[in-house]
Amino acid sequence: MIKLKISALESNNSKKNYHIYVKAKYEYEFEHIGIRYALQNYSDWRVKALKPIREFNNYKMYGLHEEINEFNPGIVEFAVYYITTYEETIWDNNYNQNYFIGMVGGNIALNKAEIKIESSTAFLEGEIIVYNLGFEKNVGLTYSINNDNVWNQCEAKYTGTLYNNSIEVWKFKTTGYIIKNKIPEYKFAVYYNTAGGLKYWDNNFSQNYIIDKQGLILE
Repeated sequence: MIKLKISALESNNSKKNYHIYVKAKYEYEFEHIGIRYALQNYSDWRVKALKPIREFNNYKMYGLHEEINEFNPGIVEFAVYYITTYEETIWDNNYNQNYFIGMVGGNIALNKAEIKIESSTAFLEGEIIVYNLGFEKNVGLTYSINNDNVWNQCEAKYTGTLYNNSIEVWKFKTTGYIIKNKIPEYKFAVYYNTAGGLKYWDNNFSQNYIIDKQGLILE
């Protein structure tokens, strides 16, 4: 399985760069991961490989970072794919609508999460990014500790935009957990509720995110 995390445009002085980050689940051996894209003039469609960035316990992160210039006018529309060793092509094309620069895959993605410890108390802290579908929304995470089958809710707070106004950043911090013998294991997924009653999840390809080490940052 494969999913766009974020596509965004960043301006730095006189330069403009676009970023595309993708998550891929350990399900098949990957032969090739990339994007099929159109440039600004839509003259033709091309393919470009994505490079591995980080590896986690059950998924990998791939990315593309390029400068826009006269030789590279920039991507306008694209879809993400990977080809398995069995020559099967698997797509994330935004439900057959394709993606544009300035979007979040599935409208929500975990941006980062890590365990913090203060005075023998642990808590999970991080960021969620969402594609802005309207002013009113509710963003947060549901989590359990040490597989206790008790699921807790933690609402996130809006902190601003990332790269452009179409992508919002929401930060969260769970209630503290008193450490007894070892650092607790957190299992969690992040959600996004719209005012119209729609609900979106990033649950790490239906396997939830899991973290049980201090110093490890999930992205």
